[in-house]
Amino acid sequence: MSKKKSNIFYDICRGIFPTESNVNLKCESLSTIAKKHRLIYPLLKYNKDLRINNLSWEDVKKIENIKQQHLKELITNFSLLKINFMLIKGIALKKYYPHNVPRQSIDYDFIIKTIEDFFVVYNYLKELGYEYEGFPLFSEVEGKIYGIVKMEKDLGNGLISKLEFNVGGFLISEVTWLDEDILFDNSEYFELNDTMVLIPNSTMNYIILVIEVGGNPYDRIRDSVDYFFLRESINTPKAQELINKYNLKSFEKRLLTAYKLIEQNKFNNNKPKSLLNDIKVRLLKDQHILPYLIKNRTFNFKFLFNYYMVVLGNYLIYKKASLTFIKKIDNLVLTINRFRSGILTNFVPINDNRINKWKEKKLRKNLIIYRNPFGTFFLSNFCVHEQEEIDFLEKSTGSLL
Repeated sequence: MSKKKSNIFYDICRGIFPTESNVNLKCESLSTIAKKHRLIYPLLKYNKDLRINNLSWEDVKKIENIKQQHLKELITNFSLLKINFMLIKGIALKKYYPHNVPRQSIDYDFIIKTIEDFFVVYNYLKELGYEYEGFPLFSEVEGKIYGIVKMEKDLGNGLISKLEFNVGGFLISEVTWLDEDILFDNSEYFELNDTMVLIPNSTMNYIILVIEVGGNPYDRIRDSVDYFFLRESINTPKAQELINKYNLKSFEKRLLTAYKLIEQNKFNNNKPKSLLNDIKVRLLKDQHILPYLIKNRTFNFKFLFNYYMVVLGNYLIYKKASLTFIKKIDNLVLTINRFRSGILTNFVPINDNRINKWKEKKLRKNLIIYRNPFGTFFLSNFCVHEQEEIDFLEKSTGSLL
């Protein structure tokens, strides 16, 4: 991406329409950038004749109206069910954006206070016809269950409602969380479509943005736009207290560096994907993870081994490496140990047989069945399994996977 194009987008996303006669806002390269940086909505708004992904701005407005109405119904019923929840990220940041500047969101993100609250959410959504998007991820830290669960529903006419739930806190990394008590203690109400919803306060929204940037594979223009609108509302001393507490300095530096480059018209995010960049992002994460765990958790060599094997396995999956090699790594990490040590673990659904507590059953060395109030699952490191394992699980559980 050229520096000029990045700043064209930066201006558009702040509601500043480019006046240069030589700026072609319908060129294919700008549409490509919009997709990569999640900036489709502002580009379409200022180009009424443009279509991206076969959508015009009028199409987007209709889709957003349907999704917002559906979200309003969900929020109302969550409140009636006395669920402890808050909305974060895209919805929360709407508070800071001018009304004439749209912010693109793919899904709606929630914090659910406890796993017990999420049981209620899950049962309600299942009745509405929602299904898992991918497999739920859970971990246990000092007896507390954390989770990331994505669910979706077809609303008709090809429109999909996508919801993402952070259970027990907001995910910082594969093994660390911004705990729910800090989030709920630093929250406020925001009026969304005539409905009052709980969102993080400005400082917590900044911390969440910093965390998001730290985990992204590349710098996004939209993150800098979010910061531009949010920055004047941040309680800086409180923000720095939390940055230090959670060891997020490296994440914050990445956000502020990208923002400064865009402000100075020096941002150039046209670098090809490379192993070096992947390592750089990994090291940024580890600058948070290792110091934080040393300060706040008991861990040992076994934990570090499991953690880095999981990191390696996930990277190899991402790079579409040999499944045989991935399976060898899979056999080195016991899934039940991974779950209990606080590393997010795939819970692959088998059936709807439920019990009121979390209880595992070992079928053999690394095939663990787990029953809980959601149903029956088997634990998986990388969701890479041989046919013999699948056959054995089907025979043992009496269910088709």
